[in-house]
Amino acid sequence: MTFHYRVIYDVHDQREDWDNLTSRGVPYAFGVQAVVQDDPEVGVEIVYGKDYFIWRYDMWQTVDFNGLTDYLAHTTCAHVLFGRLMPREDWNKLSKRISDQKNGWLPGEEWED
Repeated sequence: MTFHYRVIYDVHDQREDWDNLTSRGVPYAFGVQAVVQDDPEVGVEIVYGKDYFIWRYDMWQTVDFNGLTDYLAHTTCAHVLFGRLMPREDWNKLSKRISDQKNGWLPGEEWED
C-alpha cells in the first residue's frame, strides 16, 4: 500500500509525494515540524513530537536519537527527516492550521490559507 503524505516545515512550507518514496527520493530533510499522512484505519494521521522522522513499514514515524540510531543500524536504505525547534507561538499557529484542515487532501490539492 502506498501512503500519501505531506511534509510540513518550520517556514510554513510543505512538500508532498503522492507516488513512491523510494523511487522519487526524500523531501528536503531539515526543519520538519510534522508529517500528515494517509492512514487506512483513521483516514489521516499527523506525525509530530520527536526530533527525527523515519520512513519504516511504508509510513513516516517519529523517533528520538536512540530510535534513529537503531533505525540506521538496521536499515540499508535509510530515509530520515530532521525536526527543528521553533517558538511555541509559531508552533501553536502551525498546529492549528494543520488540525483545522479537512481530513485529507487529494493529490496536488492546495492548502487553504
